[in-house]
Amino acid sequence: MNATPLALWSAKMNTVGRLSIGVMLTLGCGKEYDIVAIAPEVDPGDYMDCPFSELDEAAAISVYDCNPVFDTTDESWGSYVGSVGFYTNLVLGHPVYQIWYGASAAADDYLSDWGVGSAVSTNGTDWDPHPRNPLLSDVSGAWDEDGMAALQVVRDTSKDRYVMAYQGYTFDDWSETWSIGVGVASSVDGISWERSPDNPVLNQQTVYNGDIYITWPFSLYAGEGGGVTAYLGGAQLGEAVDMYAVQLSEDLADWDIMDEPVIEAGPESYDQQGISDASVVKAGDTYYMFYVGFSDWEDIGGGARSPKQSTLNLATSRSGISWEKHPANPLPVHLTSDREITAVAAQVLGGQVHLWVTDNYASSGDTRHTAVGYYLIDPEGL
Repeated sequence: MNATPLALWSAKMNTVGRLSIGVMLTLGCGKEYDIVAIAPEVDPGDYMDCPFSELDEAAAISVYDCNPVFDTTDESWGSYVGSVGFYTNLVLGHPVYQIWYGASAAADDYLSDWGVGSAVSTNGTDWDPHPRNPLLSDVSGAWDEDGMAALQVVRDTSKDRYVMAYQGYTFDDWSETWSIGVGVASSVDGISWERSPDNPVLNQQTVYNGDIYITWPFSLYAGEGGGVTAYLGGAQLGEAVDMYAVQLSEDLADWDIMDEPVIEAGPESYDQQGISDASVVKAGDTYYMFYVGFSDWEDIGGGARSPKQSTLNLATSRSGISWEKHPANPLPVHLTSDREITAVAAQVLGGQVHLWVTDNYASSGDTRHTAVGYYLIDPEGL
């Protein structure tokens, strides 16, 4: 699985993304804990091995001094990690970091064998993969046989379940065409997943709301009173990718897409071609959306293309529907001049927004080293 979304623009379009949580995961001390309650008062920064340094005073951003905090896991089934997300629970008075991650057997290969794994950490830097990994993997002949990406997971406490959305695809060697859609799965424990029999619940080749083609899921948000809202990409043929809000039915099979986009691409240069990933959190009365915007496309063959020149950006809202882009965009966290951020996960803990950003940590001589860095943002300073 590659960490970057891909889109088709012949008579169709779409692809890829991130997010997390886990239960009954093996810790380093050899015990198993049934982690069932998220403790939002936990501040993971208090338990890290290294401090955070101020990165940008105007945007109230601090960066963890020992980034990246998540890298390859050396698992034979998926040594190249793509999209990643984080959650933190309190176990015996200490935070337990829990992640889900998509991975593939080969780097930068859209057709490589794929899987979804989970891991835990007691300090946010040393990770224990779950012994049953991969928790999900490709199935021969399935609609998503050749790849999955845009991994999004949320805890739906009203239904006591976890919900996953992702982009899956197949590639026909004979016709050199892609078939891409959005799939969903649910789990009571975050480990054993049941794919929806209605997958794919959305199809990239289908026109929705009269004139848009969907791309990939950006984010999932579970409301305090129940119900799951998805944010995903949609665009008219050949146009930039806007963001649409979607209400999911209780069985996850029906996706009611709003008629108008909640965030439009551009006219700013940093997201003039669209959005590829996002994470939504709520602090006080304000919703914060951290999203990956991109300014250009890369042709990857077979009529498909992938976002490039991607940065992390912020939008705020009082309703979760009407959003305002932040004047400090793009946020100054990208590591390379090529701007290669691919995913973001956010969580409100200890009065701060904690961000985990997937970027290119390649050292001299390497071309790409996808890994995850850790950042803190003070909402009151935005």
